[in-house]
Amino acid sequence: MRIGIFSNYYRPAINGVVRSISIFREELIRQKHAVYVFAPEARGYEDAEPGILRYRAVEVRYPAVFALPIPFSRSISKLIPQLQLDVIHSQHPVALGQEAAHQARRLGIPLVFTYHSHYEAYAPYIPFNQRMVKSLTREVVGAYLERCQRIVVPSESALALIGEAYPKVVGRLAVIPTPVDLRAYERLDPMPIRARYRLEGNFTFVVVTRLALEKGLRALLRAFALLLKKRPEARLLIVGDGPLYGHLVEQTEALGIANQVVFAEAVPFEQVPQYLAAGDAFVYASLNETQGLAVAEAMAAGLPVVAMDAPGVRDTITDGESGLLTPPEEVALAEGMCRLMDDSSLRARLSAGARAAAVRYAVPDLTRKLIGVYEAAIAEMQG
Repeated sequence: MRIGIFSNYYRPAINGVVRSISIFREELIRQKHAVYVFAPEARGYEDAEPGILRYRAVEVRYPAVFALPIPFSRSISKLIPQLQLDVIHSQHPVALGQEAAHQARRLGIPLVFTYHSHYEAYAPYIPFNQRMVKSLTREVVGAYLERCQRIVVPSESALALIGEAYPKVVGRLAVIPTPVDLRAYERLDPMPIRARYRLEGNFTFVVVTRLALEKGLRALLRAFALLLKKRPEARLLIVGDGPLYGHLVEQTEALGIANQVVFAEAVPFEQVPQYLAAGDAFVYASLNETQGLAVAEAMAAGLPVVAMDAPGVRDTITDGESGLLTPPEEVALAEGMCRLMDDSSLRARLSAGARAAAVRYAVPDLTRKLIGVYEAAIAEMQG
C-alpha cells in the first residue's frame, strides 16, 4: 500500500501528533508499505528519513513559535500523482488538512482523518468572542469530517463525543489509539535523570506534557502545593515546553514551591522513557484529552498513575487497577497523590497493573488495525 500522511507538524516538533505519525510510519514501513509524509518546512533541520516532503511555511509566534504551512506547492502537486498513492491520511482539518482533502479528491482516492484534539479547547488562543469562535470551529470540523471516508479516533470517549456532535459521520468512525513502543520501556535506569536534577532521596511525581493552557498544569501546581503541606519531601518533575512555561515558573514562585518543582525542557521522543523512569509516580491533570498518550507511556514504564477523571484518560486507566482516577478537583488530586506516597503496596499493585494494561497499545497490533481502516476506505471508494 502507498500512503500519504499530511500534517501541520512533523519532526523536529515534539507533540502527540508527531509522535503518532512517527510510530505508525515506522511500523508501516516495517510491514513493507510505502509512506510519504507531507509537512511544513523546518528551517535548519535536515530530514534523515526518506519520503518527507516539505511545504513552505511562515513562522508564527503566537501562542508559541511554530511553522504555519502554506498549503500549496507547485512542485509537490506535480509530484503527487507520480507517487501512485492508494490513500491519504490527514492529521488536521485545516491548512495541510485542506490540501490533503484537495489531493484526495483530485486523485480519486480515500481521505482518512485522525481526530487528535478537542479543537474547541484551543478557542482561548483566538482573541475574539469565544462563543463565536467555538461555533465556527464546530462548523469547520464538521464540514471536514463529512469529506472523509474514514475517521480514526483514539478512544471510546472521543468516539462518543464526535458521534454526538457530528451524527452524520458515526458510521465512518474507528477507534485506534496511538501506540506505545513497549520495547523502549524495558530495563530503564532511573539514576542518571534523578542525579541530573538532584531528585535522589525524594518521592518524585513526573509529568510529560506540552506546557499549554489546556493541559491543566496550573491546577496541577495548586494540587502539588496542597500535597507539600502534608508531604514536604515530595518533588514534581515537569518535562516539556510550551507557551505557558513562564507563567508556570511564576506560579511556583507565588505558591512558594519553586524549590520543589523541576522544569526539564522538552526532550526527543526517544528520551521520554528515561525521564519517566526517574519518577516514582506519574500525575496528570488535563481534562482535554482524546486519549492521554502521556498516561499510556507512563503505564508502559510501570509508573503508578494518579490523574483527574476525564475523557480520554479514563479510557486509558482502570481506576484501582492500572492507576487512580480522582474527581477533577485540586484537593482530590492532592489526596490521590498523598495516598500513592503513603501506600507502597498500592504503588506496587498499580505498577503491575499499568504494565499489563499497556500491552493493548502494542505497535504492531494497532498498526494492523490502521491498515484495516485504510483497506476499508479503499474498498468503499472502488466499490
